[in-house]
Amino acid sequence: MREKRYRHSLPSFQRRLESIRAATWTPAFAGVTNRRAAGSGARTGQDGFTLIEMIVALAVLSLGLVALLNVTGENVRAASRIRENVMGQILAENHLVEAMLATEALETGRKSGEEDMAGRHWLWERTVSPTGNAAMLRIEVSVRPGDAGEDGPAAATLTAFRRAEP
Repeated sequence: MREKRYRHSLPSFQRRLESIRAATWTPAFAGVTNRRAAGSGARTGQDGFTLIEMIVALAVLSLGLVALLNVTGENVRAASRIRENVMGQILAENHLVEAMLATEALETGRKSGEEDMAGRHWLWERTVSPTGNAAMLRIEVSVRPGDAGEDGPAAATLTAFRRAEP
């Protein structure tokens, strides 16, 4: 009897079969096995997680989510503070430029006022004081949000020097 010959030899067929198996998608949990000891009386052959493992995993996940929420809240608060400081600096710079460009001589002392800018109410205070040089004046402008009150923290404080006589 004549032996039937196949087109592919056995080693080449095995190599092709291995390449197909390697390219086939397998789920991520395919290698997970039962962690229970074989002699513990527990059923073997069941793959999966125990209840305690699931509780621990959920606890770790919840801690991560709480930390993420805290970071997000802190970013929102920081963005609000930055916006307040930038708006305060712009307003302080505007009042400082007005004082620097004034054509009449500035009187020493404090001057304060209120102003609305960027949808918020602001309090500003300009202090003009003499320096060690009689020809120079020190000008300091401080700006704070209106809801912080007159004793609240300043959002911006700028200082400049100019000649006493324009």
